[in-house]
Amino acid sequence: MTSGRFAAETVLLAKEAEDFSENMLDSYRSKLMNSFVGQDMKKYKDATHHFDKFPQYFDQYIPMVNKAASQMFTVDGSSKWEKQKKIWKGIGGAREKIRFAKDMYRAWRVMK
Repeated sequence: MTSGRFAAETVLLAKEAEDFSENMLDSYRSKLMNSFVGQDMKKYKDATHHFDKFPQYFDQYIPMVNKAASQMFTVDGSSKWEKQKKIWKGIGGAREKIRFAKDMYRAWRVMK
């Protein structure tokens, strides 16, 4: 929404000045890149490539988190501790847990 607002403001300024030159319209880019939108674009520029390279985030980890949240928020007479143990076992053995930890670290690095 903010980028759309910047675009509209730029068009209105250009129309008012009757100047649609590259220099006038470049004020949109300047506004955008100096705003939080531009800062976020710079910060997360590698995130798309990272998550494309490692599809397990979407194929495995998001469903795993959804299932874990569902288990944690379902009232079924089990204690939270029992549910946590079950979720932890559901991740798999030591190798899977190490891979999961490495993937979470990589995701943290690309998103920090």
